[in-house]
Amino acid sequence: MIAIEVSHVSKTFRLYKNTPSKVGSLQEHVLNALGFPPKALREATTPLFNALSDVSFEVRSGEKVALLGSNGAGKTTLLKVIAGITRPSAGQVMTRGRVVSVFGIGSGLHSMLTGRENISMYGALLGMSRAEIRRRFDDIVGFAGVEEFIDVPMKFYSSGMAARLAFSIASYVEADVLLLDEITAVGDADFQRRSYERIKEMVCGGRAVLLVTHHLHGIGELCDRAIVLEHGRIMNDGRADSVVDAYLARAARTA
Repeated sequence: MIAIEVSHVSKTFRLYKNTPSKVGSLQEHVLNALGFPPKALREATTPLFNALSDVSFEVRSGEKVALLGSNGAGKTTLLKVIAGITRPSAGQVMTRGRVVSVFGIGSGLHSMLTGRENISMYGALLGMSRAEIRRRFDDIVGFAGVEEFIDVPMKFYSSGMAARLAFSIASYVEADVLLLDEITAVGDADFQRRSYERIKEMVCGGRAVLLVTHHLHGIGELCDRAIVLEHGRIMNDGRADSVVDAYLARAARTA
């Protein structure tokens, strides 16, 4: 069964040099008084950036796909479109089942709340029920290694502790479709090793996984397939090890 279907998706952004002001604002009146063109004219002459251009592919249930490409290739934008966070400028996306997306480890945690409170809040944001959070609570805390600090406000956590807790919460969310954006490089070396093993557990079973990563080591072990994006277009799509080899060879030729 097809879990993710991306059909002719494009996403365009305006490249504003400055944040556009609201019509009638003091800033707009000052700009007009200084002789700058009206807002409508400035928008009409603002260049466009095509983050995604006519992207189409499918991911079947149980398939694990790595999304590769350089910075600015459109990987995170594509994941956000699939997750429903960003609307495409053209084309459509369909997903089937429960979709969980994890972007920016630590971004869902609140500094004024305790670790315990953040597990409840962030877990709920990721789609966990209260029963799931209660059932997984000890596992989450143990994996993150923050037992002694669980009732301490997050503002007193180190960045590594916060990252470990956020990853641990996300790793225990059950989903039919799992969208992961650069979550393999969290914490210290020991935790990175454990998080890598945890991700291997996460991608087992019948869920569909789309994983954005710059870390090519072990992609063939985690994923069946890899897709390479370049300037918002799909440049390669095939068996993970073959695609990674071709990607590295091309990078070496252009270095």
